[in-house]
Amino acid sequence: MSDAEDHIWSLREDPAYFSEQFRDILDHCEEMLPDTKGNPHSVTQPHRINTLWSRVLLNMVVHAYSNLQFFAILYGKVLICIQYEESAHNDIDPAKGLPEMYFHALTLLKFSLDQAVMVSLEQLEHSTFASPPIRKFFARMPPPDPYTSDINVIPRAGVKITRVDKECLKQLELYQPWAAQFDEAIQSEIEICRDSWKNMGPDFGQLHDAFLRKEFNEAARLAEPSGGKFTYPYSKRRTKETVDIMRRAKANLDIVWAKIDQITKKNVTGFEDTRSVVYQMLSGSRTLRRTPEWVESIKTDSKAESVTKRDLWELNKPLSKLFLDEPAQEPKKFKPEVKSKTKVKTKREQTEPATAEEATPPAVEAEPEPEATQPTFAVDAKALKVFRTLFFDPEVTSTPGLIPWNDFLYAMTATGFKIEKLYGSVWQFTPTQLDVERGIHFHEPHPKGKIPFETARRHGRRLTRTYGWHGGMFVLKEKS
Repeated sequence: MSDAEDHIWSLREDPAYFSEQFRDILDHCEEMLPDTKGNPHSVTQPHRINTLWSRVLLNMVVHAYSNLQFFAILYGKVLICIQYEESAHNDIDPAKGLPEMYFHALTLLKFSLDQAVMVSLEQLEHSTFASPPIRKFFARMPPPDPYTSDINVIPRAGVKITRVDKECLKQLELYQPWAAQFDEAIQSEIEICRDSWKNMGPDFGQLHDAFLRKEFNEAARLAEPSGGKFTYPYSKRRTKETVDIMRRAKANLDIVWAKIDQITKKNVTGFEDTRSVVYQMLSGSRTLRRTPEWVESIKTDSKAESVTKRDLWELNKPLSKLFLDEPAQEPKKFKPEVKSKTKVKTKREQTEPATAEEATPPAVEAEPEPEATQPTFAVDAKALKVFRTLFFDPEVTSTPGLIPWNDFLYAMTATGFKIEKLYGSVWQFTPTQLDVERGIHFHEPHPKGKIPFETARRHGRRLTRTYGWHGGMFVLKEKS
């Protein structure tokens, strides 16, 4: 769930990430497939290309928002099941039926997982067919109407259920002897299950109607990343020129999201409801990285505070004008030492919060509290090199490079993280010395096993959001 939140925030605050995701979705659009006669889709023609950009932007927003909403729903369902299991623990007997409320909660969880799998499979199928490396294995049927949005692709390869959903379903199937009754119970109460799923939060699929009404056209024209509008030279030394380019890119991105927010608020029923995890996340207080105006620096012998570090904390502005009619907040620093006694609140059912505060997603509630001081980690040269890339400062490090995955694991271990490989490329990092329980996931790079600089930079920003880390916290350990 925190990954889904980080993805949304990166789309909204990082022009380079937004541009990369836009191009990636464009490359995986079924419209990029030639039809069985070898002809390109009509929306790829210059006079209709904005329609294709609109579809790309629609997919980007719907997938990002829906994924977070789905994970919040499943998270809440799991917590309810845990609560019922704990309260009825002494009454669970394999020779008897489960307590009614517990069985009903498991049934709704099974139905919700099935729905999430269907949506995930649909997303995967549409993106898989047009993936450049395997595009030759699929063909698109010529449309009867060049202006239709329906696309018929002939698949010649299968797709798989996502690993997380598959594992959850597997665990439910192992819950014998009662697992065999779940599907039967779902069918007997199908309308109740559907209503429960439907009422869990806003339906971002309603944005498709806005797309058909061409409401995305203007936003898509602004979002299409050609012409250098999202050029973001974060790896270059800060000068007036580079700072102006970075500020221009973020200003352009702000305009795009202001348009998207207006469309979403207008078309998605219940978007501003307390059950909307996306809205609660976006409307909550949050420190966002903004690039301040260029100011000629006064030469000094002190190197205590770099330009990049000032960038990180100097401007604290909300990105979207839909959510950000609030007075500007004072810049804040964070401390990672947070006693997480409020963690119990994060385990509340996400879809039926009692108050607006309780509707905040777990990852937002668990963010570190403001504090003026930061700890310092004394690490060896190998680990320091990793952290200087994660929190790259062009004033300190001249050229960013790749990070070998094993070096990344080594550096995280050096700061007290317990590391565990979960499934596929996913690794879990759990802090043991920060006095905070919240862990974080990172994906192992493949096939080369090295983290590209662009990805490493995002890892660093995720560590900043989660623990308040920055490059100035890491120093070279003195040799004994």
